[in-house]
Amino acid sequence: MKTVRIAKIYVTDVSDYVYCPRLFFMKKTMDIPRMETLAMHKGTIEHEIRRSAVKSIKAEYEACKDPYALKTIDYQSCIKGAIEYGLELARKIKSMYYLRLEEMTPTLQYRLEIEEKARLDDAIKMAKKGHSIREIIQTLLPWKQEIGVGSSELGVTGRIDELYKIGKKLIPLDFKTHSNRFNAFMWKESHQEQLKLYSTLLEMDYPGYKSDSAIIELTEDLHKEKFKVTRKDKANVKKHIQQAKDLIRIGEIPPKLSGPKAVKCSACYMRRVCFPIDKEGEQNC
Repeated sequence: MKTVRIAKIYVTDVSDYVYCPRLFFMKKTMDIPRMETLAMHKGTIEHEIRRSAVKSIKAEYEACKDPYALKTIDYQSCIKGAIEYGLELARKIKSMYYLRLEEMTPTLQYRLEIEEKARLDDAIKMAKKGHSIREIIQTLLPWKQEIGVGSSELGVTGRIDELYKIGKKLIPLDFKTHSNRFNAFMWKESHQEQLKLYSTLLEMDYPGYKSDSAIIELTEDLHKEKFKVTRKDKANVKKHIQQAKDLIRIGEIPPKLSGPKAVKCSACYMRRVCFPIDKEGEQNC
């Protein structure tokens, strides 16, 4: 049995381990070319468009002198500018997908505008109840975006899409761009593991703050799932980190999923690479 040197562990690696130990092991120990599909590229670009749009929209809110000025917020222009930026970025990074992404922009713009109109409606309702601009921004807009978290003690790092700070509460949010709801359902446990680990790391990085809830947003239909993160959840993610590291140390590829769990294979993007690999980790030609 060979011993494999432990590579750097990311939060997404731990969520892979929860989905399927074999998937985690393959990605961390085998020289498998990086798989890149249109769906993956689309997800990366949408994340960047959302980051850029929210940055501009937050500046619009911060520029309001009083709550009555909220009605002047031009979120449409912010979204349009972010999409133009995203498409230019896509053209430079992966030109082969540019035209396909350009075709998708009307639906993306439609989704973003619905989301921002709902946010603005909530802001106006809060203003009518006497909340200040500062309170509105703190409640409805992320405190930080693309924020790095990590722990040398746990040996794991990650990056959070959006982080909300309400009083002494920190709430991480992660966007998932699945276009297939079955795939989203299959990955739900894994996605929740990712957010539970973010909450764990946030409490370690920000002493005095509590992170006991998290949000997953499925961007295709703007569905947000907010869930509690318990002490037991945080203890479990630490166990999973150690189990994942132990798997690498042992250096033996786990078997394919079997029984009821084997249905996960149908929603796995590494299926075609995984199935030809035998127990010893060699690919059968």
